[in-house]
Amino acid sequence: VQNCDGIHDCSDSLYDHWVGNGWDDPNDKLWMQFELTVPPGTEGYIFDFAYFSSEWPEYIGQQYNDLFIAWSTSESYTGNITFVNDAPLTITSLDDAGAFQYTGNAQQLGGTGFEGHAGTGWFVARGSAVPGETFQLTFFIADMADDILATAVLLDNFRWECAGCIPSEVNDCGIQ
Repeated sequence: VQNCDGIHDCSDSLYDHWVGNGWDDPNDKLWMQFELTVPPGTEGYIFDFAYFSSEWPEYIGQQYNDLFIAWSTSESYTGNITFVNDAPLTITSLDDAGAFQYTGNAQQLGGTGFEGHAGTGWFVARGSAVPGETFQLTFFIADMADDILATAVLLDNFRWECAGCIPSEVNDCGIQ
């Protein structure tokens, strides 16, 4: 983590993509934000998520790269906690990482609206927090460069953990 000042993105995963790719004006933005108070003796949290997109495979490597961010504002870490290969979660970054578990006509995509496209399996995102602090967690998803094709993220199983983890990649900290 470079230049982690507690104000800017400690993951260093967004700036180059947001500014460099002209993503500073997303379409169809959706977010939810809430405050959490960390229980005593707890230094982290975990949640599971899965990512699905109808942009796959036609728009890999193009400007149409719907984006998912989970942003933490904890005293111990401020920034994006869902990224891979130093990039935010998009069809391109997930495809480059080999993260799409279900593609094309995979049976698991049946009835989801993403038939012929792609979805990941469940990932675990982890973040750190300071015992007793109140911090914000924001989930954000948006169409990038279009407002036509759909992307969805399923969120599940939020839980606290004692150890905590400074995010460096999705699934990178290991279960304690």
